Amino acid sequence: MKIIKNLSWIFFANIFSALGKWLIIILIANRLSPVEVGVYSLAFAVSAPIILFGNMKLRSLYITREENIEDYILIRYFMSLVVLFLLSVISYIFYNQYFIIVFLVGLAKILDLQSDIFYAVPHKKNKLEIIGKIMICKQLCILIGFSYVLYFWGNLTLALLTQIFIQVLFVIFIEKKLIYTFKFLTIKKVNMVSFKKILWLGVPLGLVQMIFSANVNIPRYVLEYFEGPKVLGFFSAIMYIITVSNLFMNSVSQVFLPKISRLYKDKNYKKIKEITYIYLSSTALVLGFLMIILTYYFGETLLRIIYGVEYAEYSQVLLVVSISNAIGLLSWNFDTALMGINYITIQLKIVIIVLLLSLPVSIFLISSYGIVGAAFSLAILSFIQLVLRLLFFNIRIKSLIENTEKVIG
Repeated sequence: MKIIKNLSWIFFANIFSALGKWLIIILIANRLSPVEVGVYSLAFAVSAPIILFGNMKLRSLYITREENIEDYILIRYFMSLVVLFLLSVISYIFYNQYFIIVFLVGLAKILDLQSDIFYAVPHKKNKLEIIGKIMICKQLCILIGFSYVLYFWGNLTLALLTQIFIQVLFVIFIEKKLIYTFKFLTIKKVNMVSFKKILWLGVPLGLVQMIFSANVNIPRYVLEYFEGPKVLGFFSAIMYIITVSNLFMNSVSQVFLPKISRLYKDKNYKKIKEITYIYLSSTALVLGFLMIILTYYFGETLLRIIYGVEYAEYSQVLLVVSISNAIGLLSWNFDTALMGINYITIQLKIVIIVLLLSLPVSIFLISSYGIVGAAFSLAILSFIQLVLRLLFFNIRIKSLIENTEKVIG
């Protein structure tokens, strides 16, 4: 019952957050134009790899390890400054015409990093309902503020500044106080040995996330290069329709990650295999199949109702994207399992292999088939990543089970 309760809170919080972000995209599409949708989406695509490098999965590391939260917070502050500098330089050099929007979107994501590390404290104690309530409240405030400014002033920059102001208030007055709320937390000085150890573990994870995000976003960069921000706007708006399923699986993963980590410490490897293949994979398969059926029969209607007639002609793109997403949901489960069994180093190798394939695949398909090619690029790259994660998880878990049986024998 506790798992269901935690899953319910974090699931509904993530769903609400996704719907809020989606409503913002819909509002931009209806209040402004596909060009602004494209620029806004490009800002996310440019900032995402850098932000995820700074993320370094510190929240997951804190949950699965025993170091003090202070060490993680200090690393998060340090990496946020690094990320802000890198984002400013890259956006100014490569996307000077969109610099302000890219910078503001990046700043909003950096504030999300601060929220994420403060959520780690209740997460470790499975108090996900606290995180869920804060997420819902914050997203509601952001949605109201952003929508009000965009609707009445029609200015994307002012709307983003409003969002950032609301995020700052939440970080300072609510989320930061989470680390002092729990009686189990003892505030200690930063341990430099522990600090370096976390950094040593976190940097590879940050690189993995950065390269993974680049893999996902390379089709967007290439699409913007060949077709311009307007077509990218169509593609990005379509991508948002299937984010609900992603966030559901993210919620499931957040609930099961601490459990897998505990089973790994207890050397209960067969149970880990059971959870990964039965519970997580069956959930992903059902959800992915439902999304494919929904987009196959109602894709054109959904696009027309949500975004307008101009978007409805891209229903085939939506179908291919939903297939890609179904593959990605399965792949996500094995990423969670690899994280839970502390097989961190292999993830970097996986994403590097995919990265080496991503650019040539995207250039060939998008230059030949445009927006449809971008969708197929995502599907092909998702499948390659799934195969690699599945392969290495099987090798690792089989080795762990065999070693345990030898010790018992």
